[in-house]
Amino acid sequence: TQWRRGLAVGVWACLVAVAGALAYLTAERAGIRSLQQGTLHKLDVYATGLRSELSRYEYLPQVLSLSPDVLDLLRAPDNEALRRDANVYLETVNAHAQASASYVMDDAGLTLAASNWGQPGSFVHMNFSYRPYFRDAMGGVPGRFYGIATVRREAGYYFSFPISNAGRRIGVATVKVGLDKLDAPWANSADKVLAIDRNGVVVLSSVAAWKFRTLRPLSIQTLQQLAQTRQYTEAGELTPLELREHRPWSGGAATVVQIGSDAPRAQANGGFGPDLLLDSRPVDGTDWKLIMLSDMGPVHAFARTAAVVTMFALVFLTLLVLFFQQRRRIVHQRLPAGGALQRAYDELE
Repeated sequence: TQWRRGLAVGVWACLVAVAGALAYLTAERAGIRSLQQGTLHKLDVYATGLRSELSRYEYLPQVLSLSPDVLDLLRAPDNEALRRDANVYLETVNAHAQASASYVMDDAGLTLAASNWGQPGSFVHMNFSYRPYFRDAMGGVPGRFYGIATVRREAGYYFSFPISNAGRRIGVATVKVGLDKLDAPWANSADKVLAIDRNGVVVLSSVAAWKFRTLRPLSIQTLQQLAQTRQYTEAGELTPLELREHRPWSGGAATVVQIGSDAPRAQANGGFGPDLLLDSRPVDGTDWKLIMLSDMGPVHAFARTAAVVTMFALVFLTLLVLFFQQRRRIVHQRLPAGGALQRAYDELE
């Protein structure tokens, strides 16, 4: 009847829709898996490059701590001749290493000699006892620290090493490495790449406007700690990025984010940009994490195509089955009619 026929059509339409949805989810999951494979490889390359750049300098503070010029100055910090010799030594070593600055502090954090001793904004006579890398080294542990210099206002990574004499720590040798140009090649990537510290502050980024922003609002305790170390004081207020996180429709462990944007296209999506697949990995030897945000547009397009193709295939197969059923019905109807006609012809003869 007509009611049964309508019900059958409705059930069939639901089955087609479900098949399309399953095809979409399956294709999305496959697309995410494929995208992640490429992303994780890129992350390994970027992390290796970053680690390689930092490892070029981590040995240098220990070398400085063994220099006779440095040791002599720490034993007699008021001797200007020894200060000049130490300054020249640090300037020479720093030039060969192509570091931003090399300097030596006494056990109170006062800089006695520095490679930039003859330049404006010299570190000589500056006190850096508030920096974690100084406190770590004076505690007997090689220090590592990233921050913005309070003198020259340039971001850099600091390596430090304790200087000892007769079993007593008498000072700290420090090397500052500039990383400003390290993320320049990232800008050529189709993906968005950023490095964050343990507090979630963006320290390197392929998007210049994201640098020194945070992935989430910082707690009052964290802000107080950053103020004490003056790690990002010169960067101004650490404004959080507008980040919205969700899981893909297909489920799984993948993380998809959207970032706030003023673009007209984003206004139609509540002020947020397109879906971005988030993948990350730690940077060995640091407390940093490298993050890559990949455009999910191709994955969504692939999933939509798979869903449409699946539904069209089911519609085509259904129509094909109906066609053959109708043809068979017509054939069956013609056979009795053909037999009756033959009998009538025989009777006439």
